[in-house]
Amino acid sequence: QSRRNTRFRSNVYDKWIVFLQQKDGRKVYGVPETALSENGVEQSNNGAGHGLPSESGVEHLRDLVKSGVPEELRGEVWFSLSGARALRTANQGLYTSLQKRSLKNGELDNSILLEIEKDIHRTGLAQLASTLKSKHYSCVASEAEASEKLRNVLASFALHRPEVGYCQSTNFVVALLLVFMEEEDAFFTLDILATSVLRGYYTQDIEGLQVDLLAFADMVEECLPQIHEHISKLDAAVFALCLPWFVCAFAQTLP
Repeated sequence: QSRRNTRFRSNVYDKWIVFLQQKDGRKVYGVPETALSENGVEQSNNGAGHGLPSESGVEHLRDLVKSGVPEELRGEVWFSLSGARALRTANQGLYTSLQKRSLKNGELDNSILLEIEKDIHRTGLAQLASTLKSKHYSCVASEAEASEKLRNVLASFALHRPEVGYCQSTNFVVALLLVFMEEEDAFFTLDILATSVLRGYYTQDIEGLQVDLLAFADMVEECLPQIHEHISKLDAAVFALCLPWFVCAFAQTLP
């Protein structure tokens, strides 16, 4: 059983690598180019990735997601499929500039920096760093390094998106991202999450978050009527109970 699970995991890992290499048009962990035409994914004529999978590639991607994303590749997969890699490519030097302006040049309001500093100590980075010492793929080596990277990303984002600034809960999202990717990649992933994938979650009116929570509450009522009835008897609201799941992008729940 153990050997069978290992073979299955290795097969999934290899397929993810092939998909990423084809999509981004670059080598990923030394996968040979002959593998690009396999697994239902088309290769572009010039050998470079074209950013989006073909129709058959979409089906293949769906199957891959159902099989799970190997821990070692989560950073690569999230960074690529979210669109953050393309965003970083189009904005070379932006993160370095924002980091300098926000933390060294004093362009970010001190009140925001104080809020960030308070939440850094509430993120549980000591436990996170301790857990990850044995993970060879981790981008976090110590609590001090994790704190510095988290501070850099949150401050840079707050300066870059003043309409959002710093929003509590993004510290947990970024902390998880930093486990699997470097800080510049985490910054662009947060940016695309806040402005596209989770649009309206971190703005003042949190309109997008409210819509998703109410939709989820309706789904619970329709698909899980017994749970909905039980929660109603307690005079509680499904959307209120599930708020931490959504606002933290499940960073404290699923992993």
